[in-house]
Amino acid sequence: MTSRAAAVRRYVDEFLATGEEANTIRTIWYQIKHQMQPWQKPGQTEADFSEAVTETIGAHLWTLFIEGDVDIYERLDITSRALERRDLPIILFCEKQLPDFDFIADEIEGSVYLSSGQIPNFEIAQMARALQSEPDVYLVTMTDYDPAGREISCNFAKKLQMALDAFSYGESVVHHGSVTFEDPLERYNTYELSARQQKKWESTHGVELDTIPKTDRIEAIRATLEKLLPLEMFEALSLERARKEEYTVQLDNSEEYSHLKQAVKAFKENMWAKVLKLDYTFDTDRFEVYRDHEVVKMTKITAL
Repeated sequence: MTSRAAAVRRYVDEFLATGEEANTIRTIWYQIKHQMQPWQKPGQTEADFSEAVTETIGAHLWTLFIEGDVDIYERLDITSRALERRDLPIILFCEKQLPDFDFIADEIEGSVYLSSGQIPNFEIAQMARALQSEPDVYLVTMTDYDPAGREISCNFAKKLQMALDAFSYGESVVHHGSVTFEDPLERYNTYELSARQQKKWESTHGVELDTIPKTDRIEAIRATLEKLLPLEMFEALSLERARKEEYTVQLDNSEEYSHLKQAVKAFKENMWAKVLKLDYTFDTDRFEVYRDHEVVKMTKITAL
């Protein structure tokens, strides 16, 4: 009998061949659910079966992406909702929904990704698409001080490099800096790891990011950025900002510009006053369907 994983891959490929969008990986599961029922084990809950199949679907899509189908997530319209995109090739990642990168993200134009655990493969693929033309990509990761946190950090860096390789064939390099804390087990509140986790770790305990004071977290981020980021990469950004500041100063000091602003203001006020005097008709029958710009079409202004 065909294995469950093989069946998933076959049915997913059949769905992909239809060219339909999915929007989420779970949507694909619902599309093939009826075909997958023979592979549900006796006594296996619907939730466990769904989770297992969904995980296989995600792994199959990632394999297709890595092997060269780099548009697969775009065709399915599966896109990131968590990435705050900025211009420089810097990604600031936190395992928790903490606002620690707010103090620096805009200043250094670093994209922010806040998670609640492992990063979905399609989100990594989207990051790689945005950064594919960059020879150097800088990834800062801040996770819990425990085996799971270390795994998340390492996997993110590894998969981001794989995704970039799918686009640039090894021409982009990920420079990874993991935010670390001095003597975390001695300085902060700890929790006891499970026996299974202890086998992967150098201690019997771990530290959750939330228990580390924000001031300490930000100081650790500063230290990581200082070691990781080359200052030369900020030359164009610094020059652009300096020029904009000088441009604003020169405009503010220009009498000609001041006169022109007043003239434009008066012109706009006069034009608005004319529009307010125009006749109009309002047609309630015009609102036939709910779509963009439909409400404004209910009113027709009689132009001069």
